[in-house]
Amino acid sequence: MDQNFLAFVILTPDDALQAAEIGLPLVAIGHALIMDPTWVEKVANGREAEIDSELKVSKLDQLNIPEKLWNVIQAMPGWFNIGK
Repeated sequence: MDQNFLAFVILTPDDALQAAEIGLPLVAIGHALIMDPTWVEKVANGREAEIDSELKVSKLDQLNIPEKLWNVIQAMPGWFNIGK
């Protein structure tokens, strides 16, 4: 099994496009979807400037992040950009 892989965080449509352009067979946007569940809708409608690129504590109730995941995110500094 080939264990060579390339991974980086996809937060913006440009990140996803760059990943596809370099030939990655899979582009995962889960990280971005946790911070902004409407990411795909915003991209599809040309509203990229509205995409949240940080996890906003003020929007936690709206994001519906499970408590266990939120605890892990807080315990791993740098995994997510966290803002107020």
